[in-house]
Amino acid sequence: MTDSAALAPTAGGPTGLRVSNVMIGRQIGPGNRITEPTFQFASRDTVYVSVATEGAGGAGTLTAAWRSQSGEILQKSSEPVPSAGEHIQFRLSQPKGLKPGTYKVIIFLGDDSVETRVFAVRK
Repeated sequence: MTDSAALAPTAGGPTGLRVSNVMIGRQIGPGNRITEPTFQFASRDTVYVSVATEGAGGAGTLTAAWRSQSGEILQKSSEPVPSAGEHIQFRLSQPKGLKPGTYKVIIFLGDDSVETRVFAVRK
């Protein structure tokens, strides 16, 4: 995880722009906010992560990289940084379901890793 004080301005992370809230859960509601927060999921659940930013800028990109317990990248997607105070959502689901185990989602602001959330999939 990167120390926010060490974040230098980059093309993807303008000065003052930072991730202010990351939540993970089973359901997403109005405004891309998590309505059922949890770190425990069933194999066929969709895993949602909601990300908010604050500060100046908006030319950056947010990326969610979903990793399995072995470190394999299962999915990676990017979205433009939303307006300050707004949330953006990313989701992970697999057609055959996720295997039981521990997973993590890493949130990047530009090229910098800024947040990580660990979650478990049970049988």
